[in-house]
Amino acid sequence: PSNDLYSRIDKTRYATTYHRLIDAVAAEIGQTPTLVIENRGQERDGDNDATLGRLDRVLLSELNGMSVPGLRQLEILRRQVLAQAAAAQGWPYLDPFADLPATNAFYLDPMHLTADGNAAITPGVTERLIDLIEAQGTGPDCLP
Repeated sequence: PSNDLYSRIDKTRYATTYHRLIDAVAAEIGQTPTLVIENRGQERDGDNDATLGRLDRVLLSELNGMSVPGLRQLEILRRQVLAQAAAAQGWPYLDPFADLPATNAFYLDPMHLTADGNAAITPGVTERLIDLIEAQGTGPDCLP
């Protein structure tokens, strides 16, 4: 067996647990209009260690047995499961980071954006919110 914790994670159980958490939120909020906005770092499918290495400031002692590549794989799995769980509820899912280049111009560290990074994602988030609000219609019942 691999020494990396990611290889030992039961991916089906992980996804099932995540879906249950989303289902619990859905049951609690009822028909409240909901938009799921991804909050991820610069890791994305296809990136390699050389591309992102200069941005990684993860303390290996804090990974609890998971390698940096394993941590990236878990983050990709989490994003996929979150998008699937949102879709199962009929909730729109927005990943404003999907097209944001993983560079020092946009990221201070693996998770936090620079002012330029925030400025780059703001128009897309704003546009999606306006579209969703307009789709809700008008009147006293259009928003919670």
